[in-house]
Amino acid sequence: MRSRNYSSQLEFDYYIPPNSVNTINAITGKVSYSSMYLLQDYSVRAIMSSSGYGMPEIKYIEQTGPFQHGKTILDYRLLPRNIDMEIRFNSPNRQDYWNDRADFLNLFRVNKQPLAGALFQGKLMKILPDGGRRCIDVLLSAGAAFDFDTSSWDLFSANNNMTFVAPDPTFYEPTLNTEVIVLAATTELAFPKTIKGWGYCTANVLIGDLSIAYYDYGTPNTSASRLTATTTAIVVGDILIIGTEKITVTAVTITTPNTGTLTVTRASCGTVAAAHTLADLIAVTKDTTTVANFAITTSTYEPWRVVYDFYTTLSATISAAATTVDYASMLGLAGGAAVGDVLYCGTEKMLVTAAISSTQATVTRGYGTTTPAIHTSGTVLVITAAAQIAQSPNALGITFGSATLAESFVVNYEGTWNSFPVLEVTGPWDNFTITNAATLETLDFGYNIDGGETVTFDLSYGVKTVLNQNGTNLIGSLSTDSDLATFHLTPDAEVTANTANDGLNPILVTGTNLDEDSALILKWYTRYIGI
Repeated sequence: MRSRNYSSQLEFDYYIPPNSVNTINAITGKVSYSSMYLLQDYSVRAIMSSSGYGMPEIKYIEQTGPFQHGKTILDYRLLPRNIDMEIRFNSPNRQDYWNDRADFLNLFRVNKQPLAGALFQGKLMKILPDGGRRCIDVLLSAGAAFDFDTSSWDLFSANNNMTFVAPDPTFYEPTLNTEVIVLAATTELAFPKTIKGWGYCTANVLIGDLSIAYYDYGTPNTSASRLTATTTAIVVGDILIIGTEKITVTAVTITTPNTGTLTVTRASCGTVAAAHTLADLIAVTKDTTTVANFAITTSTYEPWRVVYDFYTTLSATISAAATTVDYASMLGLAGGAAVGDVLYCGTEKMLVTAAISSTQATVTRGYGTTTPAIHTSGTVLVITAAAQIAQSPNALGITFGSATLAESFVVNYEGTWNSFPVLEVTGPWDNFTITNAATLETLDFGYNIDGGETVTFDLSYGVKTVLNQNGTNLIGSLSTDSDLATFHLTPDAEVTANTANDGLNPILVTGTNLDEDSALILKWYTRYIGI
């Protein structure tokens, strides 16, 4: 249909038909529409009057007891909203009048759907002077009858009284809010990604010492989640984590690829200087999230230690059939290899069956389906202790990484009506739960989400589904007391007195067996009770 220049217009009213293609900007989240019909341009089209944009009709849930005067109000519900408007268009002549009339009827016909046999809703959208947008999903209930008075002088124009019904009576800003939740526990356990390398203290480190000697420094092998002899050198600016203290490297002297001395600044990143002892474990990182979250304590030391290996070199060449291995002494493993330890040399693994001395062991060759080979003197030998193997099979090179998560974050919701979000949970993640402390609503999902699997909880109005990326219905894995129907973000805390109306929604998520690939994304539209 025809339109005029409306460059000075500050407010706009659009109708968006159901078959319009919606596109979400990946950066801003702003939704754009392929088909939008301007209802008012103050020239050839105008909204002569409208109603129904403010407060929707409210129905109160009531009860009356025996002998009770009056009623007890228990709750309330918003009823579907009717929006009435009188729309006028002007045409320059009778033929254009019929053309405009046909376009108008085509725009609002109920079967203008994206799929045959489907019934989707159109949208009314108002753009405010500040650029804010408010949408509401509607269906045409009555109107566009084009009643005509033959005595009328206005033969080139039409006035239509239109009634739209909105089953969901609330408005929303058509911008998708997306919150990618940083999971601290998985950051701490993201071994190949966050820890640059590991080593040991060569000597005791006093609180005032500004020089730290290290040995057995190694870096992660990202294909096996274990350490190798290949090193990514420590450089100025790296941060050492020893116990709970963070220490900044200011100068580096490398003696060998695995040993050296570091000049440091103590008590970095808000930590407190502490004394450290010979053979204390050192984590080397540049990752600020790791620095913020990670400390080598009783609870975190052992999960990391299972992938830490001891390094030495062969002191004599061994043939493919030899069962005695001679190697250089190790400061970090002063007693040498023990029965049950596994030695790595090249691609071969060897199982220690007897410890002859701190520098010699008897072995079974070709352990774990590997192939015995000749290894020359000076070749790097890696020792994984039996205690590590017993603690976790990850010590033998199986992909490492699992965590128990209890993560809290806050969603600042700025609407005036509840919003029902969409949750995307990517595994591995077992026993996912999420609770909104502002409403005390919880989803308890007793399902083990596999690595690479994404489960979407679509809590949107009229949807309420739980599906993985293959379309498998997993709603049955929710506990019976989960709040699938009502879980929402609220503009006001609903469990305590809230005079601030601050829109803060404290969220707690939990789960087990997570790793660095586990992820949680929260999506929602900001909703309003009226405009």
